[in-house]
Amino acid sequence: MEDGPHPLRTPEDLKYHTLIHDFTERLWGRWLELARVSGVDADYGPSFNLPNLAIDAAIAVEVMVLGQSAIVQGALDDGRLVKPFDLMIPSANSYLFVCPQKIAECP
Repeated sequence: MEDGPHPLRTPEDLKYHTLIHDFTERLWGRWLELARVSGVDADYGPSFNLPNLAIDAAIAVEVMVLGQSAIVQGALDDGRLVKPFDLMIPSANSYLFVCPQKIAECP
C-alpha cells in the first residue's frame, strides 16, 4: 500500500482513503477506537448489504474494508487483498454449521 499520494503506512493514513462498510455491521468506529485513531470519519463511504459485496467492491476499486477472516482468507491467500495492520476486533457473532439430518453423517 505504498503507491499513490497517501501511502497506507499507519492506521492514521486511513483518513486519506475511502472506507467500505458492511451495512449489517458498521465496525469502522470500533476498529479505529481500538487502533487509537482520531480524525477519520468512521461513517464516510459506501455501504453494502452483504459482506461479500463489500469485499468485492474493495477488491475492484482498491478501497478499504473490514472483513471477517473466514470470508476474506481466500482473497488474502491469493493476493487480491492485503492486511496492512495486525489489529483485529473480536466478532460478537456466532456461526453455526447446519445441514439436513440425512446428510449429517456423510463424509
